Amino acid sequence: MNRNETIWKAKSFTVHKVVTFAKKILQQWSDANQPLPQPMVGPNRTEIEKWKPPTTGSFKLNINAAIFENKRKSGLGLVIRDDLGSFVASRVVPVQGIVDPIITETLGVREALSWIKSKFFGVQTIEMDALLVYSALQKDDVDNSYLGILIEECRLIAKELLNLKFNWVRRSANQVAHTLVKAASSLHDIVDWSYFPLSFISNVLLADSMNE
Repeated sequence: MNRNETIWKAKSFTVHKVVTFAKKILQQWSDANQPLPQPMVGPNRTEIEKWKPPTTGSFKLNINAAIFENKRKSGLGLVIRDDLGSFVASRVVPVQGIVDPIITETLGVREALSWIKSKFFGVQTIEMDALLVYSALQKDDVDNSYLGILIEECRLIAKELLNLKFNWVRRSANQVAHTLVKAASSLHDIVDWSYFPLSFISNVLLADSMNE
């Protein structure tokens, strides 16, 4: 059994545990991931949220999940940048057999936390545009479903990482992770990149750095 199968072996009982819950929240997820109204700035103009660097001396991790229904899989894209907006590392994770968006987003947070804990203690912010997952992480509710157990596991790992916080942003401020996760569609195992970014995210990284 490879590492990818070990991490995601819980998929066999995911549907059994959360199917009822998932039906109730799928519409909420869909609503939450629709483009949100932007505040008006003068006539006929809207303000688009841009990526912002972390505080001086720290790192930020942006994360996104995507569903590839035609392949019966999903994927995670994680990217770490420093306080100058420079690329530090990225990770792409294919998730075989799971196409539930809420579960995938939450598994992504757990993967991010585990990655930080093992290698990147300087990361102080995990940023996402999954509003329902972000909101669940802020609560202390007890939920014995598989999703609830995943959320609680994320909370516990986060407590071990000093000064770590979760942040929610609009999709426009999470474009690198959105672009990166597309690579998961053609991968069969976890792939990491350090120091030099993949060419297809270079332009998005550059655009973000020009927003500062």
